[in-house]
Amino acid sequence: MSIEELDVTDKDFSKHLVFLGSGTYAEVYTISSPGFEDKVLKVSHFETPKYKLVARQEHNILTYLNECEVKSVVQVFGYKETKHYGYLLMEKLDATASRRRSHKVPLTAYLKALKRIHKYNVLHGDIAQGNVMYRDGLPVFIDFGKANYITSDSVLDVKEAKLYEINRMEKLFS
Repeated sequence: MSIEELDVTDKDFSKHLVFLGSGTYAEVYTISSPGFEDKVLKVSHFETPKYKLVARQEHNILTYLNECEVKSVVQVFGYKETKHYGYLLMEKLDATASRRRSHKVPLTAYLKALKRIHKYNVLHGDIAQGNVMYRDGLPVFIDFGKANYITSDSVLDVKEAKLYEINRMEKLFS
């Protein structure tokens, strides 16, 4: 099912949403409607123009990485906006393992997943345990709200930025 099949303007739409979590400008829900059981919906609040830009950038970066077939990022199934909200439809991943740290995933798997993202000149921008979920036992990055494309002409700046994220990953998952 696609995002176009969700009628977010229907006054009863929220009855189909089950709250999972929230961040600065968005909430994430599972969808109880038939055909959407394996997806989540990130609802971004456009309280400021900045939040609208952040939601659009997150969608653009994830779409780019999905098109590059980067398996270590959440899959996106669509995005649409209303006047006050942005809606990002994504795959539902294993969050329990992330919160309980029940997976015995080696540090090298996390680093390999992050390096796949860096290969396509993207910095995640918010390396945290809560932003790594699992698909088939392997780490998958979510929440690209602070992500950026690497556009610096300075090779040193790019290497430093990548190294910072790698060091952060090592501290969190070793």
